[in-house]
Amino acid sequence: MHILLFGGTSEGRELAEWLAGEGVGVTLCVATGYGASLIPSDPRIRVHTGRLDRSGMEGLMREGRFERVVDATHPYAVEVTRNLRTAAENAGLPYHACGWSRITRQRTDTKHKRQTIEKMLFDLDLIRTVYGTFANRVDAARKAAGTPLTLTEKILYAHLFDADGTKLVPERSR
Repeated sequence: MHILLFGGTSEGRELAEWLAGEGVGVTLCVATGYGASLIPSDPRIRVHTGRLDRSGMEGLMREGRFERVVDATHPYAVEVTRNLRTAAENAGLPYHACGWSRITRQRTDTKHKRQTIEKMLFDLDLIRTVYGTFANRVDAARKAAGTPLTLTEKILYAHLFDADGTKLVPERSR
């Protein structure tokens, strides 16, 4: 098995390390040289460094022998997630998004991390339910507000906003 994993400097790296430890081949895509420098040397982990647009993602997916695409990017990397989802669909690969905000930072023991990662990878219905509409909910909230959103607003609206056509008015909408 070989997985194409998109991630950053922490969770994506941790997931790649865990998968490699389980004997799974991983190609980890990171945006920067700094992210690549944090990846431990392991023959089961290949690193692709550099930002990719949708066509670049799709090209990489088509040229590799990947069984699936896993998105471990930051939950607010909305455009990257949208591009990954579209590229995976066009390349005919299953796409899975990890809900990293569900990992508790207080518990760092290996057993807990392994159980959390296993649950995220294999409890796909929950992941799809929670994060499958994230980008659309942020887009709807942005349209309703009629203005760019701050990070805090994106977090709140993505979890609480019900796009019923209501115009959002700062300090007055309830």
